[in-house]
Amino acid sequence: VFREQIAVFHDQLNRLREIEIENNRLKELLKFQESVPYTMVTGRVVGKSDNSWSRTLILNAGSRSGVAKGMAVVRPEGVVGKVLSVSPHYSLVQLLIDGNSAIPGLVQRTRAQGIVEGKITNLCRIKYLDRLADVRMGDLVLSSGLGGVYPKGLVIGTVTSVQKKSYGLFQDVLVSPAVDFSRLEEAFVVKDSRLPDDDQPFKSVQE
Repeated sequence: VFREQIAVFHDQLNRLREIEIENNRLKELLKFQESVPYTMVTGRVVGKSDNSWSRTLILNAGSRSGVAKGMAVVRPEGVVGKVLSVSPHYSLVQLLIDGNSAIPGLVQRTRAQGIVEGKITNLCRIKYLDRLADVRMGDLVLSSGLGGVYPKGLVIGTVTSVQKKSYGLFQDVLVSPAVDFSRLEEAFVVKDSRLPDDDQPFKSVQE
């Protein structure tokens, strides 16, 4: 009987810990939602597809909540992806690391611009980045606001590799996304936005 009581106690303790963790996470998400100049819809991740051909997830927010195809999906850390399709109650989201994902981006420090594309690995590459552009490991990469999908100033990730060849027009740059896609539980769909007054990224509420 004593062992059973101990087991029940541990189960209750674990439940309380999980509730506390979830409450803290939701508080941080609420702070983020209130701090940005967007109207956003919150969605919980209810499904994922992670293979060599596609990187997608499903949110439990759809057209009934105002979500539409092409809308940006974000988190406090940065860019998640964009909505590919919607049903009344769900939306399919193409992740930043999907091989078909393409986001106009810029290097914060030097304003060098290119297109951030997904890779088979959990990384991105910047295409069409001028070979002479000043880009270094550790540089922060932001959404440029071009293309009309992603608001300007969202964090995409950090440069982890730079290869400048002695020929060609462009350099090879790899970017590590700011968002940890393996741990996603909630995300925000941006319904409408206005451009920020400056070129600084919106800060994570955890900073």
